[in-house]
Amino acid sequence: MTRSSKQKRWHRLATGTRVNRLYYACFYAVTALLLQHDLLTSKHTQVRSLLNRHFVRPGTIAPELGSLYNRLFDYRHEGDYADFIEFQEAQVRPLIDQAREFVAHVERLLAEQPPGDQV
Repeated sequence: MTRSSKQKRWHRLATGTRVNRLYYACFYAVTALLLQHDLLTSKHTQVRSLLNRHFVRPGTIAPELGSLYNRLFDYRHEGDYADFIEFQEAQVRPLIDQAREFVAHVERLLAEQPPGDQV
């Protein structure tokens, strides 16, 4: 599948679905990072807390990327559990590149840190 056809499929998705997918891309990247550092949890709120405590506060992940994760967490929660929430295209579009940057940064951290090394 070409990049163009992937982009067309992406834009056919409802904005709430796109927010959900962006959140989960970041969530699974963070989960891998936490696992690499033996920080285990099964709850989304704990993943957010551990990310902020172990990676954002010490400066391993920039505050703006931490804020992005927190915003996506809140948006995903609203989209999944609140009634009649609809995200605007202008609200979702900038999140795409930001989420890509977030995942790329986490991937670099994963590549730099040997498994099992503590933060």
